Amino acid sequence: MLRESVARAWVAIVLMFIATLFYIWVRFGTAMFGSAAVIAMIHDVLFTLGAMVSCVYIANTAFGRTLMIEDFKINLQTIAAFLTVIGYSLNDTIV
Repeated sequence: MLRESVARAWVAIVLMFIATLFYIWVRFGTAMFGSAAVIAMIHDVLFTLGAMVSCVYIANTAFGRTLMIEDFKINLQTIAAFLTVIGYSLNDTIV
């Protein structure tokens, strides 16, 4: 059941990137802008994920305790935050 959900999620992600690329290609007349938008969305999500991963390592240090950084876990709220980042990135790219 979990493996099937993960596979469906990956298919949805790939289809979303293809649809975004196609829409921007048709809208602006060149595939270069569409591929740049997809790369920017991937970059934004990976940068956010990297910040979360760095917080995991910093949380148990004196620096992390001073800044009150906690160890992050991936849960539904985190997934919603990543979807929000994708939404803002896409909106910023198109608008």
